[in-house]
Order: sequence, then C-alpha cells, then structure tokens
Amino acid sequence: MIDEENEFNKIYDSLSEIESLVDRMYVPTTTMEDGIHKREIVADRGNYKKFVDFEINFTHNYYDFITTIVHKLVDITNSKIHSEKNSQILYMKIINILRKMTYQRGHRGVIGELDGAAEKFKNSKSSPFINILDIDINLIDDALNVIGNFKRKFLTDPDEKSGQPL
Repeated sequence: MIDEENEFNKIYDSLSEIESLVDRMYVPTTTMEDGIHKREIVADRGNYKKFVDFEINFTHNYYDFITTIVHKLVDITNSKIHSEKNSQILYMKIINILRKMTYQRGHRGVIGELDGAAEKFKNSKSSPFINILDIDINLIDDALNVIGNFKRKFLTDPDEKSGQPL
C-alpha cells in the first residue's frame, strides 16, 4: 500500500524546491529579456549574437527542465494522491509555479514558442516520415489552427501576435 502522506510530503517538498528556484530566477530571466534591447549589447554584433545564444540556452533550459519536472509531478500526484484536499493543495502549488513562469517569460516568450512550434509543424509536413508512419497530416493543420485560435483569442495586442502568419 502506498503511504499517501509520505508521497504527498515528497511531492510538496519537490514543488517547494522548484517554486523557490522559480522565485529566485525572476531577476535573471527578466534581466536577460531586457538585455536584448540594451544599447551596449546590441551595438556590438558579435557580442549580441553571443548574448542571444546564452539567453536562449539559459532560459530555454530553465523553462524546459522545470516544465518537465512539473509535468511528471502532475502525473505522480494524479496516480498516488487520492485525497481531494491533498490533491487540491498540490495542484494549486503547481498552478502557482506555472503562473510565475508564464509571468517571467512575458508575452514575447510565449509568442516565440508558439511561432517556433508552428514553424516546426509546417516544416514537418514535407517529411517522408509522415507517410512512412502513416500520420494523419490533418493533425498538423489542426495543431496550427489551435495555435492560431489561441493567438486570436488571447493575444489581443497586435504586437503580441508577432508578424508570422500561421
């Protein structure tokens, strides 16, 4: 039998550790986002490219590993925590972590991810693996529609939608 209280404590402690890191990463992530526009960085093209590469590696790695862990903790919570009260506590903590990360990323980060995903989907249409694996190509169009609909519904400022059409 699973010791639910022990599992709850392990998950809660992991989420607390993650939330602490997310809180401490607020300044570095927003500083890097602002740094893209700083004159002293933009003025030197070589320096700017190095900065952009660093920013992409640092922030993408941070967002990716936190998201991966949080998704796994959702799965663990779903399978091991049966108490409605304990589940609610953990899910609220998870939502709070994701909310903080979304705020750190800002609209430009969300748009960049959506535009990047859309471009990758478009490029995958011509892959021979679509036919080899018998993947319904309409799924790609459906994914592009979901991205486009989200941008139309929730990114109301024209600058938030980016210049890339879907």
